[in-house]
Amino acid sequence: MEKKNCSLVAEIGATHIGSQDRAKKLIDLAIDSGADFVKFQKRDPHASTPEWLKKKTHPNLNFSYGDTYLDHRLNLEFDIDTHRRLKDYIEDNGSSYSTSVFDLNSAMDISKIDPEYIKIPSAMNHDVNLISFCLDNFKQVQISTGMCSLNEREDLFSFLKGHSK
Repeated sequence: MEKKNCSLVAEIGATHIGSQDRAKKLIDLAIDSGADFVKFQKRDPHASTPEWLKKKTHPNLNFSYGDTYLDHRLNLEFDIDTHRRLKDYIEDNGSSYSTSVFDLNSAMDISKIDPEYIKIPSAMNHDVNLISFCLDNFKQVQISTGMCSLNEREDLFSFLKGHSK
């Protein structure tokens, strides 16, 4: 039986709270801990925040980084140039960059910096346009099924079986 490799992924997500300096400190901690990959998140807040939520306040004001939920998302988001700089920083320090994408605009942006893999988060595993774009434009795609019902998972698997690359 062939032994399979395992990779350690350090999930930074949005815990950088919009600060590139904080992101670099988190990257350093991740790499010092042996992370093979350091993973962020990428959203287009205008595209990924539902209209009904944009003007509401964050549900927990202790964790809010803006007056509205849209402001909160905008304040946490790095642009593609920042993602590119962080990717370079990660690779210069011996690890690999990855990110989860929450919308097609973000996937298109991230495709410009060619990460080793991309992740579709559970909340987006029903978005066939996003999944199709990622399958066609990234070397490796991971799709989380954590929020799926059994029927949703079967639908996703059927879609993936039918998708040709």
